[in-house]
Amino acid sequence: MFTGKGNWSVNYSHPIMRNIGDCVIFTDGGFPVNIAFPIALGTLGTATIFGQTALGPARISDGSTSSVCTIPHHVPYNNGNWTIRVRFTPISYPSGFCQLFNKGTNTAREMACYLDTSGNVSFLGWNAGNSGASQALSTGCTAGRNWDFTVVNSGGAGGFPVFYVNAISKGNSLTATTAGGTNTWYFGVDSNGTSNPSHNAYNIFQAWSRALSVPEIQSLYFNPYIGLISAKRYLMSQAAAGPPPGAVNFRRTLSAFGTRAGSRQEQQQT
Repeated sequence: MFTGKGNWSVNYSHPIMRNIGDCVIFTDGGFPVNIAFPIALGTLGTATIFGQTALGPARISDGSTSSVCTIPHHVPYNNGNWTIRVRFTPISYPSGFCQLFNKGTNTAREMACYLDTSGNVSFLGWNAGNSGASQALSTGCTAGRNWDFTVVNSGGAGGFPVFYVNAISKGNSLTATTAGGTNTWYFGVDSNGTSNPSHNAYNIFQAWSRALSVPEIQSLYFNPYIGLISAKRYLMSQAAAGPPPGAVNFRRTLSAFGTRAGSRQEQQQT
């Protein structure tokens, strides 16, 4: 286990963290830090703000060109299988090409994804040698909700990545992957600092140098911080510290119906 400079650390003994290459909790100590070993600090734009989402604290890109966040990469991901995961809440979509993530520059998008005003994929880049290409893929990440957005490439170089939203497959990219590079990750605004700003609340970003399985993708959706360690109370940990969300609601529902079981359960929780 390696400890980040903020509140989080990666539990490398957890099988889901096998081949983790980049891992960012956007509120870790108030600044972006790649807690995958070796630890590396990122940068924040001057307009960076922090806020709350249904999943907990988040770093917000405010739709301006001053809210870019950069993260040094650890793994080139070239010519192999990989997985990218972003847990985020879109606040609004300022344009038809809102950047979700971009590893690279505007002319060399190694790994990049952009969403339109309805939260559908509108532009992709899987090639460090060119700027990417427009593509329409219905992903439906509408504003105001928290989404688990995962892209999996299991075909190596020449593979066609598959998109998952909240662990449900949404189809595959029509653009094949090619050799990658050693570019920095950008979130919120493109690397030129002037184009395709997004208005998102980012919670988590992770990338693996392997293709995650469907059960693993489902585990990450239902337990967003699985494989991570934190002292924060908002952590959705694997430890059975208490009844799962909804259990109390279930007991109260029973009580509302006036059942004996419900009455006893209501008394137990008071």
